[in-house]
Amino acid sequence: MKKIASILLFGLLIWGCKKPAGIEFRGIKNIKLADLSGDTATVFGTLNFFNPNKYSIQLKKIDADVFSNGQLLTHYNLDTSLVIPADTTFSFSTMLRFDRNKIFNNIADAFLKREVLLEVKGKTKVGRSGIFVQIPFDVSTKQSIRF
Repeated sequence: MKKIASILLFGLLIWGCKKPAGIEFRGIKNIKLADLSGDTATVFGTLNFFNPNKYSIQLKKIDADVFSNGQLLTHYNLDTSLVIPADTTFSFSTMLRFDRNKIFNNIADAFLKREVLLEVKGKTKVGRSGIFVQIPFDVSTKQSIRF
């Protein structure tokens, strides 16, 4: 009887410890250029994500590179402890600092096309019940620009 109970308990643990799916990037809104002093540019924006899991997860870290039209703009690192409800869209505001020269290299192309291809490549650390896994992501979106 103890063997059967042990096997059932082990089976329930394996079934309950399914690896969570990573959060899905859904876009950037409210992009505002805040500062162009010195060699850096500061940009504020709201990042939108979706939790596709059927249970809430905890977002512990985002570590990513941000590209514009294929050119590396900056590295983004967020250490947090954010609980994200199941099957929901969520957003948070953030600030990014860029090398100003990299932005000006892309500005002529952006002015003509009125859009920029933004790519974010990196990994997130998500989990539940104290067990966390790193999940890589690679997303891109065309962002309209109004001058």
